[in-house]
Amino acid sequence: MPEQKTINWRDTRTGYTPYSTPLLLAAEHGNTSVVRLLLVQPTIELDQVSYNGRPPLSYAAENGHEEIVGLLLNRGAYTEAFPHPCLIPLAYASENGHARIVEKLLQTQKVNVESRDWEENIPLLIATRGGHDAVVRLLLRVPAIDPGCQNNLGRSPLFLASESDYSQVVRLLTETKAVDRRPGC
Repeated sequence: MPEQKTINWRDTRTGYTPYSTPLLLAAEHGNTSVVRLLLVQPTIELDQVSYNGRPPLSYAAENGHEEIVGLLLNRGAYTEAFPHPCLIPLAYASENGHARIVEKLLQTQKVNVESRDWEENIPLLIATRGGHDAVVRLLLRVPAIDPGCQNNLGRSPLFLASESDYSQVVRLLTETKAVDRRPGC
């Protein structure tokens, strides 16, 4: 069996990501068989972060690696971010339109759906900005999410969808009763 220092080893010599571990790299690149092999190791550090503070789950969610997201969640991966709340897997999956991953993350009931990025965008705003109607539909079903919220520029989901001509997202938003009824969120 590999020793802990080997299985969680960081290659600081590479120019790729100076603090990558085998699990981080496999999760980011969608190497499911490698992730499976690593996850059975008792000493694997499931939530060890990259040089920029992102855990393996964040990379898998961003890149649409649904099976890896499921494996990491089943093993108990932390669904929030270190050290910045804007780096949560839910935000990355929302930004890239990965609806099935968003659904998996929401099902854990361990994600902060109101976590904000540097511009004060919550995942709903992020999905709207990208025109990802399937993700917007999922997020609008979450009672804790205010569909009339705004970012630090005062832009609401309806504003962002209208500005970018995302008619399907506009339709979803206008069907809700709470859109733009109060300032901020």
